Amino acid sequence: MNTIKQFCILGFLSLSGLLSACVSSTGPTSMGTVPPTDLVSIQQRLQDNSAKVQRLQDSLVMLEVRLLDQQRLVEELRQQVTGGEIKSGTQASSGAEDSKKSSTEIYRAAFGNYASGHYQKSIQGFSNFLIRFPSNDYAANARFWLAESYFAQGDYNQAAVEFERIYNDFPLGDKTAEALLKLAAAQHQLNQPENVQRTIELLKEKYPKSAAARKAEQAYQ
Repeated sequence: MNTIKQFCILGFLSLSGLLSACVSSTGPTSMGTVPPTDLVSIQQRLQDNSAKVQRLQDSLVMLEVRLLDQQRLVEELRQQVTGGEIKSGTQASSGAEDSKKSSTEIYRAAFGNYASGHYQKSIQGFSNFLIRFPSNDYAANARFWLAESYFAQGDYNQAAVEFERIYNDFPLGDKTAEALLKLAAAQHQLNQPENVQRTIELLKEKYPKSAAARKAEQAYQ
């Protein structure tokens, strides 16, 4: 676990160094004297690096979830080898145990199910997270992965609903631009070309410098 965190911390520090380089490259002159093209370049780099930090955070969560799953498997095997038994009432009491879990535990479990392809379980987990912790810092992320889980199952109608909610509820979120791009993808699957066009125009208007807008330029020309 410490090795994983050290790796992600090193990655974050590297990104922080790049951010510092972007800022320092402007020199001692005031922001008012920096050419507009340089300001646009700096803003774009900052947005890209913010997205990279978010991806590192998601990767850390995924790695921690997998490590916890391996630890649980080892413990179960150890109990079997030593003649121990897993209590039959464990599954029956799982609902009560879930109510005692922290927001981090619920999010990690849901994300782990998504990463493992157990989309119905991830839908249940992220829905539970959003009901219990609607104002949590990871609420926007939870909504995004909930939408992705529906999309992965082929439920494009519900995926579109959830992706649109991200834009409405979290307009300044790190994943909002990406959510609009995925909303367009869901609408494309639903054969709604007019909605796709409106969504792409909204993406370009609201988040013109985002990576999602650049992807949209390539995918929807």
